[in-house]
Amino acid sequence: MNEPENLQNALEKARRYLFILEEQAAAYGSVTIPAHLKIELEDQPKKIAELQAQLNKPIHTYLTRILEEFERYEDTTNIVFPALKPGTTKEKKGAKREEERLRAYLSNFDPKYSPSNPETFKPNEQAQEEQLEAFLLKKTRVALLGDPGAGKSTALRGLFREYTQRWEQDSSQRIPLFATLNRWQETETLLDFLQKETPELAASITSLLKDGRILLLLDGLNELPNLKRNKETNEINDPRSSAIAALSGDYPQTLCLLSCRVKEFVGGPTWCDLHVLPLRRAQVEAIVHTYFHDEPEKATQLIVKLYEGKLEKLQTLAEKPFYLKRLLAYFGATGEIPANPALLLAYSVDTAIYDEINKGLLKAEEREELKERLSLLAFNMTEARKVSTSQEQAAGWLFYLRGKPGQFDYVEKEPEANAKEMELAEIWLRHGEACGLRAIQGGEIKFAHQLLLEYFCALFMKKQGLIGIWLKRLLFSFDEVWLLFSGIDNSLVERLIQTFKDENSIVQRDAAFVLGKIGDTRAVEPLILALNDKEWLGRSAVSALGNIGDTRAIEPIIQFLTNKVYYTNDYTGEMRKEVVHALLKIGISSIEPLILALKDDDSDMPYTAVSALGLIGLPAVEPLILALKDDEKNVRQCAARALGEISDTRAVEPLILALNDEKWLVRANTASALGLIGDARALSELEQLAQVDKGKINWHSNVCELAYWAIEQIKVRQQSQR
Repeated sequence: MNEPENLQNALEKARRYLFILEEQAAAYGSVTIPAHLKIELEDQPKKIAELQAQLNKPIHTYLTRILEEFERYEDTTNIVFPALKPGTTKEKKGAKREEERLRAYLSNFDPKYSPSNPETFKPNEQAQEEQLEAFLLKKTRVALLGDPGAGKSTALRGLFREYTQRWEQDSSQRIPLFATLNRWQETETLLDFLQKETPELAASITSLLKDGRILLLLDGLNELPNLKRNKETNEINDPRSSAIAALSGDYPQTLCLLSCRVKEFVGGPTWCDLHVLPLRRAQVEAIVHTYFHDEPEKATQLIVKLYEGKLEKLQTLAEKPFYLKRLLAYFGATGEIPANPALLLAYSVDTAIYDEINKGLLKAEEREELKERLSLLAFNMTEARKVSTSQEQAAGWLFYLRGKPGQFDYVEKEPEANAKEMELAEIWLRHGEACGLRAIQGGEIKFAHQLLLEYFCALFMKKQGLIGIWLKRLLFSFDEVWLLFSGIDNSLVERLIQTFKDENSIVQRDAAFVLGKIGDTRAVEPLILALNDKEWLGRSAVSALGNIGDTRAIEPIIQFLTNKVYYTNDYTGEMRKEVVHALLKIGISSIEPLILALKDDDSDMPYTAVSALGLIGLPAVEPLILALKDDEKNVRQCAARALGEISDTRAVEPLILALNDEKWLVRANTASALGLIGDARALSELEQLAQVDKGKINWHSNVCELAYWAIEQIKVRQQSQR
């Protein structure tokens, strides 16, 4: 038995003994309590307090250490990412007013949350907004989803602070445990990793997890070192992700909040997704006016440019706290709005470096070398799929490129710095920290924000002109790298398009994949043409067009399955799934062309259209109801099938009418759809259909059997609702 368990047992015995003493004292009633009993009653609570203090000491030490790490990290990042424009000299004299302004500014950044729509993986527009803690207490295991810069890590740190304060006031409260997943090595189990991250609690963490005493805050699933992904789909396929998903079985009473990007984590039925919602226009306007409190005209100018200048991409950026803070500083200095996020980051980085130069801490001629060193470090870290590394490894990566061109999956030996380079590396890393570009967290070197890592990686790629076979080295790297790369290199998209002419089909495929990540509409027409090309390129083009989301691609994607090369080789249906997901990403604009595709003579096309319409969900209901009256039977039966998959009650009455369709296949699919919806209004018509319809569906079923099945499904649902 370890020391924490011994202390816990001693504490429980001491509490039981105090209870016995109190009972003995109560038995005396109005009679004077003996002196020895009085002394014990006075001494026992002190013993309990001493034992509790001993038991709490390592917990208090751990919580204090993490809070200090937060402070150091946030102090560093605030150098390059200033939070609030300073007030005027006159206003600074009124400290109370300045404090109120700061509080108002920060309160507008308070995030809103929404549960996920399981069909689209997007925030559920029909559901009410949720409070983070309330949702976590209700669901116990939650994946917090959001784009880079949405504020996921900030939300976790905020929850850690809140629970730390509660625990300090009452040690029976849950203990927050914050773990940055970029330090979880492949060879470690989840328990090994948590014990490493919390050495103060290593001896007691197992029992604390089992007893449900822990609030587990796991930050950055996509930052796991050497994260394993499916090479075809880019989906995470890593044992560490599976270990997190298994928490419900291992420690069912432990609350867990995991931050990750959208669609990165599949935790199973015991996990629930919660989205960090973008800032609303009202929030953005309030933040802008508070920031430019002494320049109201400038605040109005920025809002007008953002929302009346048709700058949809910049509006999307302004909805993320990370980018909005940068945008305010940029506009305050230039009076302009940058064309893309890379320019925002470039401004923040250059401003921070120039501040260091103006302080005399960095020479002007060292500016470019500092950026070059950090760019090489970022490229090496990104290729190695790491967001943090040891100081020794960082020194080697500051001076040498890991591996060689053409050597992708295995680096025989990581580059090492010699003694002189180690000294220089210490200087460059110190400059990087002073500029706020990098930080030390948990004893490891990392960039102050993952978007900074990705920006510096993009800088390196621009200088090297990485295209062609080099694509492979960063194909499955952090997604924002390619977007930032295109932001600082206007020729990148065109050069990637030209790669479609490369003799290597894998290079062609990889170029299409990257164009999808970038999302530039200049690639739409070339990608549409690529749908008719070689198999690898065509399949990647489908996925890329879905990611770009341009409506010009809808009909070409739908027609893609008529290409017999793909159809005959699509034994597992993967190509069909790729088409469905691409159309789903483009959204409701796909509905009308998909309805038309139900009429296609190709046996595979209507099936694909039904799958896509079913996944699009509620927006497709009304068009599908109209399609129940189409002249072609194939359209009517497919529409019924899709309505069943969506299972919206608006379709019940139209489907009941469709039970009288002259074609048995339409009646069969309609009966099945009504069974899936489970609405009791259809019972009498289904019972009548079951008695009289003898139309054959296939070798072993008939319409009657499907009607009976639907009746049974409705009755089961009725019973479950009682």
